[in-house]
Amino acid sequence: MKRIVDYFLGFILFEYIYFHVNQLLIRYSPKFSFHPVLELILLIILISTVFLSLRKPIKLEKLIFRWLLFYFIFIGIFSIWSSEPSLLEWGRLFDIVILIFVIIVAYKFSQELVNYDNQIQNLDQDRLSPNTIIPLEKSEAFVQAEFIRAKRYNYPITLIALRPLNELSKTSGSHIHFFNRSSYHPENINKRIGKFLSNKTRTSDQVIFSKEENVFLLICPELTPETAQDFVDRLKFRVLNEAKSFVDLNYVCFPKEGIMFDALYKKLLRGISENRAIGVEEYSTVVHGK
Repeated sequence: MKRIVDYFLGFILFEYIYFHVNQLLIRYSPKFSFHPVLELILLIILISTVFLSLRKPIKLEKLIFRWLLFYFIFIGIFSIWSSEPSLLEWGRLFDIVILIFVIIVAYKFSQELVNYDNQIQNLDQDRLSPNTIIPLEKSEAFVQAEFIRAKRYNYPITLIALRPLNELSKTSGSHIHFFNRSSYHPENINKRIGKFLSNKTRTSDQVIFSKEENVFLLICPELTPETAQDFVDRLKFRVLNEAKSFVDLNYVCFPKEGIMFDALYKKLLRGISENRAIGVEEYSTVVHGK
């Protein structure tokens, strides 16, 4: 709402300056007039920025608006090009028709810019931004491309699986001050873990989520088997302290433990299932002191 008010007041200020500078210069210089074509082009751009600010704000719109404002003042003070009357003097029927036409063109122009901006964003999403969590069923293209690069350039990949321990979070809630009743819901736990992984992972990593298995999969290129265990231990600690969630983790390394993604993923899930009871027992020892 504040942005809309700012642009509305700015537009009123522009019209005030435009009208009075125009009238003042016409009074002292009868031959003065804005160049009609330039007038139309700049006004179309100006109104387009206003429409853009209301529909889909862009970073440079305020800068463009201010530049146009001062540019019109500059034109009004220093430009004397023809003796023809200005096309946009308020109060004339022809001027009103021209103004409506300019508004329509500006609106269409702003729509095209918005569509172009949407296309750019869609392309960025198709490239799978490292901070975007993607569903497992839509990750096939990325995974294949990553494994092909790893084989071609001979670098390792570590796959880390994180499964939230929702039941343990519930039973431990009374012992840890940051757990509250709403935090026990599995959806809220997944949101916290997903947000943590999105913000804290490296730009080269990719986070994938399997809704069916309720597992987060972290693909870490160039993470070697020698450093993977230390990385997983630190990751478990940070998830507990920053995401306020208990998780069971397992990892496998490519190509040391397999060369096919499907086989590595199944091995990850088996490891989590086998170690689940051990993981719960370890967490219970830490939390309850048993």
